[in-house]
Amino acid sequence: MLVPFNDPKAIAREVTGLLKDDVRRNAMRKNAYKLGRDMVWSTVAASYMQTFERPGPNARASPGSFSG
Repeated sequence: MLVPFNDPKAIAREVTGLLKDDVRRNAMRKNAYKLGRDMVWSTVAASYMQTFERPGPNARASPGSFSG
């Protein structure tokens, strides 16, 4: 949900609405959990490892790796 910046009444209205609406609140909770799974350390670490293993645009062959 989005509320206008610096509008405490809008924030209160939306929070109150969520407290009263179990279906909407649980849908938001499930969505937040699903999106947050990409942020767990094991997933982040795997992503970093893939990045480190992929050669960059300026990568050069290491000595002894050339076969020709």
